[in-house]
Amino acid sequence: MTHNVTGILVGSPFKPERIFLHAQYDVPANERYTAIFDDFVTEEPGKRLLLDHILLSPAFVSGGGLRKHPQSGTIHHAEYLANTAGQGSRREDRPSDHRMVSVQLDY
Repeated sequence: MTHNVTGILVGSPFKPERIFLHAQYDVPANERYTAIFDDFVTEEPGKRLLLDHILLSPAFVSGGGLRKHPQSGTIHHAEYLANTAGQGSRREDRPSDHRMVSVQLDY
């Protein structure tokens, strides 16, 4: 993870002051993807990747004031499918090439 932007922002146990929390880790692992594509490099059809991220500082989880609502990290698969025509194989049949992500914050 040290060779990508998310890895740099999320940090590691060796640099805890840089650890951001990923809101979409509330989502079950088998649903934790925002894009599906045919990977021509690995020749893997229908590859699922988590390409969209909401990163939160530790204060949004354990601090006072504005904070993340427990288990509220969401990937909007149902909304994506509700706005997709047919199998969504053509670009114009889909609302986007990525599913939307969100997180609820409480004050």
